Amino acid sequence: MVSGGDSAYQQVCSDITEEFNNCSTQVLEMEFMKPDLCRDDLARLLKDVQAHEKQKLRMVLFNSVVLVRVIFT
Repeated sequence: MVSGGDSAYQQVCSDITEEFNNCSTQVLEMEFMKPDLCRDDLARLLKDVQAHEKQKLRMVLFNSVVLVRVIFT
């Protein structure tokens, strides 16, 4: 059974993930919109930042799940 707090938490996690995916999609679209203006150095830097943010998001979600389990068990 999912409590109200769990449901709200799951919704927040879902919203964050959706926004992250939206940002990633926008970045990919920008890369292909104007290839003549593309700077490879900035594109690589942006991809590196995205990779680090994705890793950080996974770690935060994992830590949050662990915390919720500790609190509610």
